[in-house]
Amino acid sequence: MSKKPKKRKSLKALKKRLKTAKISAKASIVILIIAVSFLAAALWIIKWPRSASRSAISGGTSEEEEESVIEILKIYSEEHPEREIAYWEGEDGLYVNVSTLNAYYMEDELFFDTNEGKIFHTTLAKGKQVLDLGEYPTQDIMGELYIRLDEAAELFSFTVEEVSDLEIRLHAKEREEEPEPELPAEYPEAPIVLSWYQDYSSLFNEEKTASAQRSEGVANVWSPTWYTLDEEGQIQSYVNEEWVTFAHDHGCQVWALVGNEGYNERALKAIQTEEGRDQLIQYLVEQYETLGLDGFNIDFETLSKETAPYYVEFVREAAAVLRPMGCILSIDVSPPQAWSYYYRRDLLARAVDYSIVMAYDEHYGGGEAGSVSSMEFTKLAIMSMLEMTDSDHLILGIPFYTRIWYVEESGETTSEAWSMNKVETYLEENKLKPEYDSVTGQDYVSRTVDGVLEEIWIENEKSIRQRAAMAKEYQLAGVGCWKSGLEKEDTWTWIQEELK
Repeated sequence: MSKKPKKRKSLKALKKRLKTAKISAKASIVILIIAVSFLAAALWIIKWPRSASRSAISGGTSEEEEESVIEILKIYSEEHPEREIAYWEGEDGLYVNVSTLNAYYMEDELFFDTNEGKIFHTTLAKGKQVLDLGEYPTQDIMGELYIRLDEAAELFSFTVEEVSDLEIRLHAKEREEEPEPELPAEYPEAPIVLSWYQDYSSLFNEEKTASAQRSEGVANVWSPTWYTLDEEGQIQSYVNEEWVTFAHDHGCQVWALVGNEGYNERALKAIQTEEGRDQLIQYLVEQYETLGLDGFNIDFETLSKETAPYYVEFVREAAAVLRPMGCILSIDVSPPQAWSYYYRRDLLARAVDYSIVMAYDEHYGGGEAGSVSSMEFTKLAIMSMLEMTDSDHLILGIPFYTRIWYVEESGETTSEAWSMNKVETYLEENKLKPEYDSVTGQDYVSRTVDGVLEEIWIENEKSIRQRAAMAKEYQLAGVGCWKSGLEKEDTWTWIQEELK
C-alpha cells in the first residue's frame, strides 16, 4: 500500500515558523553568553589553578591583550615536558604545586608537615634536617599545597627559564651525590627465613622453646610481637631477655616487631608529631642497646591517606638513627593495590634494609569466600614490589594458616582462621578428599552441612613448596612465615629444600 503524500505547508506558515526559530535561537545565544560570563567570573574569583593568562609573567595587560583571546600559561619541567605543572596566580606571583616539584626534583624526599609548619628532609647520609615552612610563601589550593615559584626554585634545586610570556621552563640543578654511609649491620646469611612469633605474655617457657626449636636449622630470624602502640599512642612492651639469649644460642637473630595494637590507626598518633617520633625512636634505641637485639620489624597497618606520610617520615627518621648503629630495619607491607597507592611502599623501601610483602589475606574474615593467598596473587605481589625495590631487599611473606568458610544460602559468609594441622584433622574426621583448583593453584575441599556450604583452600606441602620456590625463582632475600605454631612439623623442611 502506498503512503499518502504529505500536505505542503503554505509559504506564510513557513515564514512564521522561521521567524519563531530565529527568535528562539537569539534567546538561546543570549542565555549561553550570560552563562559563560558567570562561569568565567566565578573562575576568576576563586583563581582556579592553571588559570593564569598571558599577562601572568609581565604583570600587566595591554589594551590589545584585553581584546584578544585569553591564552593559558604553560609551566613544565625540562625533564618532564609531557606533563605541565599545576599553578595558581597569586597577587604576589605564581604558585606551583609542591607534590609535583617534590617528585620531579627531590625524588619525594621532602615531607611537608602543614600541621607543625615544618619541612623535613631525612636521609641516611645526613640524618634529619628541619626547615621552617613558615619562611616560605605557600597557599592551600583545593587541599593541595602550593609554593611561590621564586622560593620553590631554591628549595627544590631548579632554575627558572621564562621562554615567553606564555611559557616557563624549569631546569633541574645537578644535585650533590650523597655518599653511601657505612652500615655496620651483620645481616643473616641468605636466604633469610624469618619466623614470626605472636607473643604478648612476656613469659619464657617450654612451649615457646619447643615452637622455636621446630624451625631450628632453617629459620635464621625470629620476630616476636613485643612492642605495640595502644590507642593512646603509648608503647606497650612484652619483651623477654631470656628469649633473646635463647635465640642467639640457637643461631638466630631477633628482629622485634613493633606494631599498632589491633591495627588501630588511632594508635599511630604517636608518629604524627616530631616530638612523638623522636620519643618512639629513642625508646627503640634504648631497647636495641639494652637487650642486644639485632633489629626491628615495623608492622603499622590500616593507614589512612592522612596518616601515611607521617609513617613514611617515621620510617625515614628511624632508619637514619638505627641503621648507622648496626640495627637491621625491616617493614611489613601489604601487596600494592590501586586503593593503597598512598602507602608509598617505594619510599619506605628506600629507607629500610628489607621490605616484607605480606602475600596473604587475599580473602579475609568478613569478606567474600576465597583463598587466603592464591598463587597468582602471590606472584603479582612479588612482581609489583619488584618495581619498587631490588630483589635482594624483598622478603616474601607466606601464610601458615588458611580459612574455613561458612557460606549461607543467602550468600552471607563467616570464617575462621585454621592452622595447617587443624585442616588435616578436619579432612580426616570427615573423610574428605581435596581436589586441585587450577585457578588458585591450591588444593580445595568443600561440603554442605544443614544447608551451609563449608569451603577451604588448603595450605599444605604443595602450596608451601610453591611459595618458597617463587622466592627462589625471583631471587628474593628470603621468606617470612606467619606464624610459628600454625605450621606442620615438616613445613620447615619443605621450605629449606625449595630455597636451596
